[in-house]
Amino acid sequence: MAPTPVPRGAELRTPISARFFIDRCLVNGEAVVVRRRFSPQGVDIGHQRWVVMSEPRRHSVTAPALSTGVSPDIDCTVPPPLPSTGFHAALFVGSVGILVVGLQPALLGALVNEQRIGDGELGVVVLMETIAIAIGTLLGARMLSRFPGRFVAMASAFAFVVANVAQVNAAGAVMLVALRGVTGLAEGALISAAMVAYARARSVERANGIYLAEQTVLQLLAAAIAPQLTFHGSRADAALLMLVGAGVVAMAAALLLPQDLRPPREDQQGSAMSLPALVALLGAGLFMGAIVAIWSYLGLWLSRNGYDPGVEAVAIPLTLIAEVLGALAAARWGDRLPNAPTVAAGATVQCVLVVLFLTMPHNVLIVYLSSAMFGFVWLFTLPAFAGLLIDIDPTRRAVLYLALAQMCGAAAISALSGVIVGWRGLNSGFAASGTIFALVALAALLASIEPALVRRKSTF
Repeated sequence: MAPTPVPRGAELRTPISARFFIDRCLVNGEAVVVRRRFSPQGVDIGHQRWVVMSEPRRHSVTAPALSTGVSPDIDCTVPPPLPSTGFHAALFVGSVGILVVGLQPALLGALVNEQRIGDGELGVVVLMETIAIAIGTLLGARMLSRFPGRFVAMASAFAFVVANVAQVNAAGAVMLVALRGVTGLAEGALISAAMVAYARARSVERANGIYLAEQTVLQLLAAAIAPQLTFHGSRADAALLMLVGAGVVAMAAALLLPQDLRPPREDQQGSAMSLPALVALLGAGLFMGAIVAIWSYLGLWLSRNGYDPGVEAVAIPLTLIAEVLGALAAARWGDRLPNAPTVAAGATVQCVLVVLFLTMPHNVLIVYLSSAMFGFVWLFTLPAFAGLLIDIDPTRRAVLYLALAQMCGAAAISALSGVIVGWRGLNSGFAASGTIFALVALAALLASIEPALVRRKSTF
């Protein structure tokens, strides 16, 4: 029997407790915006209850339930949410992919101290790995759309383990740059599993907040443990073996992933990307780049401004703890707040904190409070970028590029900040980051004033 024609504005009802999505679909070949419905187990029951919404206004007109028992031909771009076990496994796998951020100070410092790489070559290693992670997220998303998710995650974790094992006892800039680049590709592929998990979640802001909190806790633990360990007298090799152990655990966690870990796909009549989505991704990259630039030079700035090393020893862990609290707060309340104003407020607060750093008197208490606020706002704001991308592009394709944009922004702005610091000094580098925060805040404020820029609309 042919699918029953369903007019725009029709609603099918069933008394089943379920989850909702606003999505773009083809219903009997017609492009519409649909409210889809999923069971608590993530099973698509959209044929039992869904609402076709007319454009440009989102409204629905209830029609009698169909009695033919034949579901309409619905083709949607967003796969259903992952089951709870698979969702948390994907977030853990992605957290292992970004674990190196917590280990970088111990790992890179040890490589230099053990004369396995020179001071001037350190930046090249970091830049290569960052770029490789960005590329790996794209490759990972592509592989997940073509191969079973469990296989992709396990293969990526295996490559991650092998690449880190190969670096034990390795020395020389060329060798380490190449191996960290390979490691970065595997790390990016692992991160893509978490990206797909939160892109398919019912609340992207909440899922992204949980992911940020989880990865930060793992990084905090790794940063605390790594300096205490050695392997045959080498702290660098001990840090590498910590990554190997995490990769082995990630391989085990990959067994809990569903086979279907497909990312939201592009629609049939063109790319899901649009100019507003590209601007939002640019803003996310600039915001992350300015954050990383401040974070990278915070310890040096404190020492250059006459603070004792003990102040840095307190301020840095305090910032990390505040980051976890910010991510958890975003997971709890982020989806209740409008995304563009949240981004504007977060960027404004960071700009004010930069000004405070540059103008405040020599006061340890102010340093502690400012550092904690900096970390809290950092991870409270990041999930709002994910939500903003969903507002702009309900197909959820744009949000898959969020990690890429943030990695590219971190690499580019950090490099630019290094040039500015070398040319004009630390305060100028901080001022440049403050200017970036101000520009991001202004753009987000304009987006919140003009809702048409970020409304959920079809681009078929």
